Amino acid sequence: MDKYDIARINKELKDIMHDFNESYKFHCRASREQYMKTLRPGSPIPAEGRIYTEECKNAYEVDCAKLRERARNTLSDCMSKLKTKVTDAPSAEAVNSIGLLKIRNDVKEDELKDLVDRYGDNVQAYKAISSIAEEHGIYVFGKHPAEVQMQMIDDLAHSLNKALVPHNDKVSDGLIALYNLHIDQTFPVEE
Repeated sequence: MDKYDIARINKELKDIMHDFNESYKFHCRASREQYMKTLRPGSPIPAEGRIYTEECKNAYEVDCAKLRERARNTLSDCMSKLKTKVTDAPSAEAVNSIGLLKIRNDVKEDELKDLVDRYGDNVQAYKAISSIAEEHGIYVFGKHPAEVQMQMIDDLAHSLNKALVPHNDKVSDGLIALYNLHIDQTFPVEE
């Protein structure tokens, strides 16, 4: 993914979290106003930050479902692009170089690093070189950045799916900030 895609996805997800927070606040206010109209004189004023009426609870549930779907669509599009990148075949030149490397006994760490620098943008080539390195007792390569990104996106998707559900307790600005931090960690935007 390029910088534009990352910035766009970051903004889309933060917009979803903003809309989630605003929906909660809106339905809390509307519900409280409706509920207060049903109270008898002298009754205690209901606390703010809660949804009291079934009508508002149902409307809030509909909003949450739409927001979960928006988040799911945004992240699934991103995952599709990464899955394509992870499964792209390496060039014939990379396959030849890696094939020759595979049959050699005298593999050096610097040589492996040079091959990763040259062919490592391709995930399959990176993994093949990493595998050869491990066969020779050289453990300098971790997961490819695209695979790390996929895991982070999957973690974020699960987190947002759990977050974007109807709450009848306070959805605070702090909670939204926490999810926005998770979004920034998964889709970092350079400033």
